[in-house]
Amino acid sequence: MRLNQWSIPILVAALLVVGTAAWRAGAQGGAQPSTKVATVNLTALVDLLDERVTREEELRAFIQLQNQKIQDQGDLLELATADMEALAGQARRRKAEEVAQLRIEIEVLGRFAEQLVDRRRAEVFADLFDKMRQATATVAQQNGYALVINNDSVGETPRDTEAQIRAVMSGRRVLFAAESTDITDAVARLLNNEWNAGRAANAGGARNP
Repeated sequence: MRLNQWSIPILVAALLVVGTAAWRAGAQGGAQPSTKVATVNLTALVDLLDERVTREEELRAFIQLQNQKIQDQGDLLELATADMEALAGQARRRKAEEVAQLRIEIEVLGRFAEQLVDRRRAEVFADLFDKMRQATATVAQQNGYALVINNDSVGETPRDTEAQIRAVMSGRRVLFAAESTDITDAVARLLNNEWNAGRAANAGGARNP
C-alpha cells in the first residue's frame, strides 16, 4: 500500500477533523462520556446492612467468650487467695506464689483478649468495607455513574475549639450534595439481597447435605 499521495501532517490533520466531527456528533446524539456523579453516606450505609447486625452479634459472642476465660481465671485466683489466707509458713509462701502467678496470667490473658477482639473487629469492618466498595461499583456501573464519593457533608459543625473546626475543614471532602445524587439505599438493597440470598442458600445446603 502506497502513502505517497498523503503526507504525515495531512493524515494527522485529517484524523483530527474526523475525531472532532465524531465527538460533536456523539455529543449531539447524547453519546458523550458519562460525567454523572453519585454519593454514598458510608456511615448510614453501615447501619442499613443486615450483615452488620449478624457480624456484630458474632463479635459480641466472641467478646463474651474471652470475658468468660478471664472470669474463669479470676475464680481460680479468688479460690487460691482464700486458701492462702488459711495457711501459714512454707505452705502460705507456696500458695502466695501461685496467687501471684495467677494474677500475671489474668493480666496477660486480658491483654491478649483485647488484641484478639480488636483484630476480629478490624476484620469484620474491613470485610464490610470491601463489600460496600464492590456493591457501590456495581450500582454505579448499572446506572452510568462515572464517580461515586462518600458524602461527608452531613452532621453538625463542632464549635468547641478552633482546632476542632480546622480539623473538620481540612478533612471535609463534600460541602454539599443534592439528595438526588444519593445511592446509599440502592447499595444497601444490593448488599442485603446478596447477604440474605447467601444465608438462604447455606441454610438449604445444611438441610440437604
